[in-house]
Amino acid sequence: PVPDKRLGATVVLVVQGLTGEQARLLVEKFNTQVMPYERIRHTCNLPKIPRSELGKLLRSKAIEEYSQLC
Repeated sequence: PVPDKRLGATVVLVVQGLTGEQARLLVEKFNTQVMPYERIRHTCNLPKIPRSELGKLLRSKAIEEYSQLC
């Protein structure tokens, strides 16, 4: 989730290496299976998703990069 002034937080799909069409299909399928407030509102294709040395997502860094690029 990313902070949002109106909704409090929104779900953003951050991808690496997907085409726009692939991301769109993924969002469509996901959004049909969740409640309206859980839907993906935005997508962002980052050049590289930030991860720790153990391979875990660095969430705050990903949000920061999303804010700068998308």
